[in-house]
Amino acid sequence: PDLSISVESDAVIGLTSGTNGIKHGIVLIAGTGSIALGLKPNSVPIRVGGWGALFGDIGSGYWIGSEILRIVAGSRDGVNPKTVLDSLLQDHIGKETDLLTWVYQNNEASVTWK
Repeated sequence: PDLSISVESDAVIGLTSGTNGIKHGIVLIAGTGSIALGLKPNSVPIRVGGWGALFGDIGSGYWIGSEILRIVAGSRDGVNPKTVLDSLLQDHIGKETDLLTWVYQNNEASVTWK
């Protein structure tokens, strides 16, 4: 059979499925990563985000977790105000668990929220 195959980002797939294949509109994905995509008929797509966890994905789950860690670390260092996030995070990981050990327990640069 004569098949056409297209590889697209999750934003294009989300937009296509949300518009019944029309590919006209705006889609916002805020999950592990984040991206927004807008498309009008016969126009160039407008994309915001989708840069990945290292320097983008503002509003994603990974970004929110990283911001919590940054704020808590700053609070413990005295450069940020005290925050309720500190006690909430410590409750989540365990009262006796060291934060640095928990973050880097698998020798990974990323955090796994369990």
